[in-house]
Amino acid sequence: MSKFTAIFIGLLAAVLIMIGISFMRPSSASNLIEMSFNPSFALTDHNGRKVTEKDFADKYVLSYFGFTSCPDICPVDLQRLADAYAGLPQDKKDKLQVLFFTVDPARDTPKAIKEYLANFNDDFLGLTGDQKSIDTIKKNYKMYAERAESTDHSGGHGEHAAHGQKNTNYTFNHTAMFYIAAPQNKPMGVLKNDLETAVLTRNLTAIIP
Repeated sequence: MSKFTAIFIGLLAAVLIMIGISFMRPSSASNLIEMSFNPSFALTDHNGRKVTEKDFADKYVLSYFGFTSCPDICPVDLQRLADAYAGLPQDKKDKLQVLFFTVDPARDTPKAIKEYLANFNDDFLGLTGDQKSIDTIKKNYKMYAERAESTDHSGGHGEHAAHGQKNTNYTFNHTAMFYIAAPQNKPMGVLKNDLETAVLTRNLTAIIP
């Protein structure tokens, strides 16, 4: 074997090894955690329309659960999501629908949700319904949400409750993550809510072709 042939074979082997390594690297959507869930629902959107998952069957759907009275986690997550969404190319935005499911249908009317989401992005769509429907969807998504009574009775909440009126001074402990479904309502998995904005954008860019 000539010296030239040996060098050529050596270089070819190195190239093939590098190609193999590149295929072994995790994809840019490496933060996606595979998880099965049932993305079906029948609710009212924040424009007052009756909608189901079938209305978004041609899109990728990112779902997030929260409530408009949330003092900390929800607004932080939604702002991070809005910033990540803003970083997507327009063609990928066109293929994605962000859905906000309330876990507090007693207080979150369509109007309240619409006004709330306007603080983040007008493309995001809020959903609400009766408590039974919300409870079913929570089970479908395998998510947790439990009402927690507040001990802070400021603003007259305690006085109203004392007179037999409903106490509206409460919060929720709930799952906070981004559920991803592919077109035709095929669940893909979840992205953690604490991903940095740039990482979230990179993952969504890789997920949406």
